[in-house]
Amino acid sequence: MLNLNKKPDLIYRDNEPVAVILGIEDYENILEILEERQDIEDSNEALLNNEERIEFKAENYV
Repeated sequence: MLNLNKKPDLIYRDNEPVAVILGIEDYENILEILEERQDIEDSNEALLNNEERIEFKAENYV
């Protein structure tokens, strides 16, 4: 049962609340989602860095 008198816990990311925690299962699920999101962001950043390197190399050959 949800205790409405208890202030809910929040998970923060970059100083912004990203999730409200209602139980221990929520902690586990949300942390897993945040890890997956971070992996995606890291992959996207790596791809952008790769694109920039390729563009830089292409500019040097033009």
